Amino acid sequence: MAEIVVTGSTGYIGRNFLMRAAAMLPNARFVGLTRSIRKARGLGLHQVRFVEGNVEDRETMSSAFRDASAVVHLAAAVKPRKAAEFFQTNVLGTQNVIELSKKAGVTRFVFVSSCDVGLPIVTRYSESKRQAEEIVTQSGLDYLIIRPTAVYGGFGATAMTGLQALVKRAPLVPVIGGGKQKLQPLYVDDLTAIILQALTAQVRNAVYEVGGPEQFTHLELIRELARASGKRGPIFHIPIPVALLAWVLAPFPFSGSFGILRERILSLSQDKVVSNERVMRDFDLTLTCLSDGLAGAQRLGSRVTESA
Repeated sequence: MAEIVVTGSTGYIGRNFLMRAAAMLPNARFVGLTRSIRKARGLGLHQVRFVEGNVEDRETMSSAFRDASAVVHLAAAVKPRKAAEFFQTNVLGTQNVIELSKKAGVTRFVFVSSCDVGLPIVTRYSESKRQAEEIVTQSGLDYLIIRPTAVYGGFGATAMTGLQALVKRAPLVPVIGGGKQKLQPLYVDDLTAIILQALTAQVRNAVYEVGGPEQFTHLELIRELARASGKRGPIFHIPIPVALLAWVLAPFPFSGSFGILRERILSLSQDKVVSNERVMRDFDLTLTCLSDGLAGAQRLGSRVTESA
């Protein structure tokens, strides 16, 4: 029977997607590619066949593609210890997944990229994702590429989770460049709904940017997170000029952890907003506003705590 292969299946987006997909498509057969079978078993998704493998090593994941008819490619290096890992995982890994998909005769390839690809400041992360997209678009496969903004909610920790914890506990919140940069947080359930629809969508060979229905500056987002956390009183922020941070980090090697930190600072220094016009036209979606998404995340967190 034909199977749907999901790379990065135990990562943040992967686990949230598989939980939704298994509930929505109980008769579908999913194969989750993971670096850790033990971690996969902890998800409790017994209807998913997990295969231990690494996208950087084609031989380790070949058995996952044995009966593949569709692929959801989520595996990615987002916060590596070395800059070279961006290209090893995001570029070489994508090339390996594409070659196995072609060999298996896959008829739909869904690739989750990043909105960073369309940003004016190029980082090693965004360049690795751009090169991965190029591999997909030139593969000859029937593909859809999704470029989400910052994703939050559901199971697992994200940058938003960390920021919310900081806002809740700390009297001072450091803000890059004064906090005027715009963000468009996307609720994870909305992203997984798009991925699920993309597997059977009539449209083909297209790229979709998607973000939440609202845009916030960093400062506005911090205030929203404080309100959702029930924190009272003013939030004081410490504006840190981007130029000063870049100057401080300049003497350190670009390829090491300081180079990665410098890239993250550059990424945070620009607006990360997109137009939802195309994705709303071609998909059946109702995007979740931030207040509803944060409330849903808190309810989920409470249930997880109670069951632990």
